[in-house]
Amino acid sequence: AARFFVDHCVPLAVASWLRGHEHEAWTAHQAHLEDASDEYLIAYAQDRRAMLVTTNRDCAATALRMRSAQVVWLQVREVDAQATMMRAVEWLQSNRLPLGRVLRVPKHAAPTLLKPRR
Repeated sequence: AARFFVDHCVPLAVASWLRGHEHEAWTAHQAHLEDASDEYLIAYAQDRRAMLVTTNRDCAATALRMRSAQVVWLQVREVDAQATMMRAVEWLQSNRLPLGRVLRVPKHAAPTLLKPRR
């Protein structure tokens, strides 16, 4: 089982689904971090050895610049987030998400590992 910290832009159903599938998952709302900056959320997730789940492109870009946390970027609209998270978890079962990397998960294409830009 993995640990996931779910950004406030991600539907609550995603965290519920993760918990229902034996993962540890909590939301920015539960942590009282609804108004926190992307930088803070990324550091918070890293400090707790959790993967940050977001649908926010800017948050994913910030994570690549910071090169610290593990981030799962669901590159979809909210309505598609849960199905896309299922695909991300499937990928994570047989692949490792290194620290400082972002896993981009589009609606239909295979998930890809983004590297920090030099």
